[in-house]
Amino acid sequence: LYPDPEPLPTGDQANYEACKDIATPPPTGAPNACDDIQPGDLYVYLLNSEDPDEIGLFNFIDLPEGLTLYMTDNAWDGLKYKTNEGIVKLTIPSGGIPIGTIFGYGPAF
Repeated sequence: LYPDPEPLPTGDQANYEACKDIATPPPTGAPNACDDIQPGDLYVYLLNSEDPDEIGLFNFIDLPEGLTLYMTDNAWDGLKYKTNEGIVKLTIPSGGIPIGTIFGYGPAF
């Protein structure tokens, strides 16, 4: 019913640890602006990279007002992001977003 899956990457491409130390400039307005967000604090439950682009998020922590999140569907080439797609800037509104909120970008929101 389904075709055979593509082979898994090999070498450095197969190991996240090899990629995590590649220096890239932070896209945040101020250095370390996202230090209070840890892996698992935001859950992506909807992603559509075809027109119209959409991303749905669920937060497991309170998000403070003024925090800026950047989302992109630009591909990562191993050294940098490509620039053929878009970047969306989402600034958390006044009052913040309380824990357990569904929010995001696109027609569904």
